[in-house]
Amino acid sequence: MRPCSKGPRLLRRVYPNRAFRITCLTVGILCLGGSLQVQAQTSSAAITGTIRDEAGAVIPDADLELTNIETGITVGSASNSVGKYNFLNILPGSYTLGATKDGFRPAAVEPFTLQVNQTATFDIVLEVGAVTETFTVEALGAQIQVQTSEIGNVVAERQVVDLPLNGRNFFQPNVTPFTQY
Repeated sequence: MRPCSKGPRLLRRVYPNRAFRITCLTVGILCLGGSLQVQAQTSSAAITGTIRDEAGAVIPDADLELTNIETGITVGSASNSVGKYNFLNILPGSYTLGATKDGFRPAAVEPFTLQVNQTATFDIVLEVGAVTETFTVEALGAQIQVQTSEIGNVVAERQVVDLPLNGRNFFQPNVTPFTQY
């Protein structure tokens, strides 16, 4: 059996113009490439941290609840075997965070606000005690982004409106014509 060698010749016969063939191939590649999912800028935040006891030992399998103050939606999680926890893809907003474990007093982080593309770290210390006791941890999330090298900032609408453009199009250079008196 001999291989079919009419494929390339057939393409040349149907589409004799080389530029047309290259254009079709380019459009096909762009359409295929456009269908791939591309990760754009994110509009979410994340929370990480470690659950420890008073002596500094990690507490595995502690239950955590993250509650959005505005919507009341609660998301649950648990610390892993080394006491670490993560809440990923969280919408920016105001939240509270609570942690519980049998044999320890429940702990809660004061209400905090997450911004776009922020990763906040809250290390929580659980104290040994009765389950009926609750105490509040007053802590601020890390102001320096240490988990990732991403840079993000929230720009309020008022800041954009207040940008000085001096009544001109920002694409035009600020050139004043020379006039001789």
